[in-house]
Amino acid sequence: MATEIQALVHDTEIRPLFYDKRRVTKADGSEADVEVQRNYLRSWQREEKEREIGEIQRVLDDPIARKAITNPGRVVQRIAAQKRDLASQTPPNLTASQRDKVAKLEKACREQFVTNMPTDEQMRRKPPGAQDHHTAWDHANKVPILLWKAARLMLHPRSPERDLCNVERYRPTGATRNLDVNAQLPGVFALSDEAKAHYDQIDWHHGEAAKAVNAQIEKMIAEGQLKVSTKVRRGLRQEKNGPVYEDKASGQIFSGPMAKARYTRHMNQQERQRIAREEGAPQEVTA
Repeated sequence: MATEIQALVHDTEIRPLFYDKRRVTKADGSEADVEVQRNYLRSWQREEKEREIGEIQRVLDDPIARKAITNPGRVVQRIAAQKRDLASQTPPNLTASQRDKVAKLEKACREQFVTNMPTDEQMRRKPPGAQDHHTAWDHANKVPILLWKAARLMLHPRSPERDLCNVERYRPTGATRNLDVNAQLPGVFALSDEAKAHYDQIDWHHGEAAKAVNAQIEKMIAEGQLKVSTKVRRGLRQEKNGPVYEDKASGQIFSGPMAKARYTRHMNQQERQRIAREEGAPQEVTA
């Protein structure tokens, strides 16, 4: 695949479409010509530049508005730079032969960077090794991705799509694991896609599958592989702003920073009143 990309990108008919020669000054003061990859503008970026050029030109053409400009020379330089960028960064019109070769290069580059591309599951969960995998893939496919983006813009110069050159469109999906305890974002337990697709085919309450599942769970509990806890903390109810304590008997609710202390004091007072009633002593009266 890499050999095919090199052969296409070195084709004299399309290489000038991807690379531009520029003269640079070296550290020793000498000058040399180097090739740099062209950076084409999206259609909406070109429209913004054209709109800016039109607005500046209207101001320059209006004698009254022109008087309000403190530095007309800089404005003229600005509009000249915008026109120069628009001319050099607009995707060129391709001949039939060029379009075929650019299309082949676009396909070859896409097949190159999709190979060994981290899946969306790896990018979301970030399990151990995912960061190194992505870094190695990014370094190995930097050039094919840039060539692919340039080819996409030349093949679709007037496309309004914001994600026309977004490699995420081709990221592999892979198997979804809703529970991955080793991942940085482990997720939550849920049915897999396969289980959801076959959920209605199973009698979860009375069928053989249900009996087998229940037997397996009971076996795991008996062997100590699973632990079942039925302990409930009395009076505690977790809410968004912190723990909330409720007296089930009276329905009184305690919340806020001192909720636990107030709840404990209330329950102790209720217990003392209960003991006093049983012993026939006078009850405490609370305001």
